[in-house]
Amino acid sequence: MENQLKNLNHTLDKQISSTPVFTKNDEQNILLAIRNSSSKKKTKPKNAFVPRMLTAALFAGVIFTSYTLIDSYLTPETATEIEIKKPEIRYAQELSQASSMISYDENTNILKINGSVKNTTEFNSEKFETRITILNKELQAAIGSKTLKIDETPQQGYLKPDEPFTFTKEITLEKPISESALKDALQIEVYTETKTLTSFIISDIKFTGKKAEEPVVDEEQPVVEENEKESEEKDSSSITEKEKPEQDTTDSVIEESPKPTDSLDNLEEQYGKKKTPFNGVEVTKKDGYFFIKGITIGTTLDQALQILGPYDKHSEKAIHSPIYATWNLKNSLKESENTGFFVELPELKKDQKIGYLSYNTDDKVYVENLIVQLGEPIDENPGVKFFYAEKSKQMLSIKDEGSYYEITLHFETNLNLYTDN
Repeated sequence: MENQLKNLNHTLDKQISSTPVFTKNDEQNILLAIRNSSSKKKTKPKNAFVPRMLTAALFAGVIFTSYTLIDSYLTPETATEIEIKKPEIRYAQELSQASSMISYDENTNILKINGSVKNTTEFNSEKFETRITILNKELQAAIGSKTLKIDETPQQGYLKPDEPFTFTKEITLEKPISESALKDALQIEVYTETKTLTSFIISDIKFTGKKAEEPVVDEEQPVVEENEKESEEKDSSSITEKEKPEQDTTDSVIEESPKPTDSLDNLEEQYGKKKTPFNGVEVTKKDGYFFIKGITIGTTLDQALQILGPYDKHSEKAIHSPIYATWNLKNSLKESENTGFFVELPELKKDQKIGYLSYNTDDKVYVENLIVQLGEPIDENPGVKFFYAEKSKQMLSIKDEGSYYEITLHFETNLNLYTDN
C-alpha cells in the first residue's frame, strides 16, 4: 500500500488539478501517520462496571452482616431467652367446710360455737381471717352484735395442704334464747383481702334445757387429795387418773362439798403456797380420758386449784372472750412462746369448767417418750400428731413448731376432720 501511495501527489494532481495539490511534505506526513497507526496494538478498553458492582456488593454485605449480628442481641426474643423466669406462686382457691357445731346451755346461758375448716388442696392458703355473722334477730339481741370476729388463727397464719383449722368461741348471752333462735342462725366466713375461701351455715345444734339440780357427788374427792400428796412428793404435780369429769354440762361433775364460793382472793391462804414453777408436765390416758398435770377438760377451776395450787396470772376479761389462767413452767422458752401451762375458762369463777388446756415444751426426749406412751395416733399431718379418746370425745394434739412443741387438749365431736384424707 505504501508503494501505491507513493507519488500520490503526481497521480492526484493529474486528475484533480493541473496545479499541485499535495506537496511532497504532505505525502510524507500521511505515510508517517499510517505507519504509526499500524504499529500500535489495538486493545479493548477495560470494563470498570463489574469491579464497581463487586465493591458495592461487598460493602453492602458487610453492612447487612453487622446489622444482623447487632439486631440479634437487641431483639426481644434474645432478651426473653436470657431472662430468668420467676416461678408462678399458686394458692388454694378455697377451703373445705369441716365439722362445726353450736351448743347452748340454758342453765348457764352460755353459747359455744365450734367451727372447723380444712385445706384439701395441694397448695398453701393465703393468710386469712374468720368471722361469724349472726343471721337470727333474736340471737343478735341476746349477743348484742350482728358479727363476731374470731381472733384465733393458724399458727403461721395460713393452712398448709391437708391441714385443719378449728376455733372455739364462747359467749355468755345477755338474755336466754329459744331453741328456734339457733336454727340457720350462724354463718362462718373465712376470707382474705381479695376473696372468700369458704362460707357456710352451721346446722349441727345442741340445745341443753334446764334440769333439776342433782345431789353433789364427792365420793371421788379422796382421789384428788391423794394425788395432790403424791404430786408434792414428786416435786411435780402428777395427773389424777381415777377422776372422771365429763366432757360437757349435760352430765354431773365432781364438785366440792360444800359448793365452793366464787371468791378468788387470797388464793395462797385458801389452797396453800404456790408450787410453781413446775419442773414439768405429765400426760396420761386413763379410762377414756386424757389427764394433763392432774386435770382434764370438764374439771372446774376449784378442782384445778386444789391439784395445781394458785395460778400465777390470768388474762383480763373481754367481751365475748374466754379467760386464761396460767401456771408457770421451768423451761428455756422465750416469754413470747407461752412458757406457762394454761387453761381456758368462760369466766374466772371457781365453778367454771375448763374447756381447753395447752402448754409448750422444748424437751424433745420428753415429747418422743410421750408419743410412744400414747400409742398410734388417729391422724398425722406434717409436724402434728392427733390422739383421740372416744369415750370423752377428747383430742390431744402434739405439734412441732420447730424450736418447741405445742401440746393441747380440747373436745372434738366429729372425726371427719382427721380421718377423711
